[in-house]
Amino acid sequence: MTTQPDRNIVWFSNFPNGRFANAAFQFWFATYLKKKRDYQVIIGHPERPTTDLPWVMFNLPNHTHAIAMLPREEIPSSMQLSIDRSESPETDLMKIDQHFRAHPGTVLAVDGFFQYDTGSMALEPEYLKIFESYLAPMEQSQNSFQQAIWRHQQKIRQSFEDSFLVGIHVRRGDYLAYNNELFYTLQLDQVVTQLQALFTRDHILNPVIYVATDDPAYCKHFFSANDWQIITSQDLLAPENSREVDHMMLDLAALASARMMVASNSSFSMLSALMNQRARIFWRQSQQGHLVSFDPWSTPVLYGMYKT
Repeated sequence: MTTQPDRNIVWFSNFPNGRFANAAFQFWFATYLKKKRDYQVIIGHPERPTTDLPWVMFNLPNHTHAIAMLPREEIPSSMQLSIDRSESPETDLMKIDQHFRAHPGTVLAVDGFFQYDTGSMALEPEYLKIFESYLAPMEQSQNSFQQAIWRHQQKIRQSFEDSFLVGIHVRRGDYLAYNNELFYTLQLDQVVTQLQALFTRDHILNPVIYVATDDPAYCKHFFSANDWQIITSQDLLAPENSREVDHMMLDLAALASARMMVASNSSFSMLSALMNQRARIFWRQSQQGHLVSFDPWSTPVLYGMYKT
């Protein structure tokens, strides 16, 4: 792929900004931009190889060649986007348009997480269409990500067809280190108390508890002490499929297949919730430990991400 110096170029120069689920939201907006505008779009930080997971999963083109062809005499303008969750994807498109009206034929480097309030996303039919076409699980799909999630979902649904599957995302690791108003781990005592009350009220017997976590040893010990039998990706993947990507895709597929989901304050949780078409109950936890129900398509991606 070559660039055209006289063409407006939008360069996602810090992609991927964050981990894989963050990259999925950034890919979502970049794809929307390509569908809505005739700008040339380059996706990728110059030091990130195309063998990295986002390029492999989303079948992204090799960005290094396009970056190498950028006009070297020109210093790209830069723009931080998606800084206000009350705005919408269309608002950020308009900001890019305004830049090129003032500076036609230039390179604009954009950065951001592109995690708008999902209610804003839902109001944009084209934005929903991008999700359905490029991120929703699908056997005959546009990319490897959708195919991987679809395959794991089939296994999950066949294995637990007759069970009430509860998916819980417990992110510890880096969240324990951060422990602030944005990155905090679930208070599991509250989760257990509220789930037990729900199971009793609705006469749910022997639910299957799938825990998507970066700390399976801790979670198994905790839930076993509370007389819960849980499963993790370690229990379902054969040793030869022990790569981190296999565990991550299975976790996403399981959360997206659950009949009830308990989310962490994490974009990984929200991505799986948006993919979930089966759950009758979605819960997430405030920093104060309160579990509240939420609509995946009308909620902040992360509590505390923006000040309002």
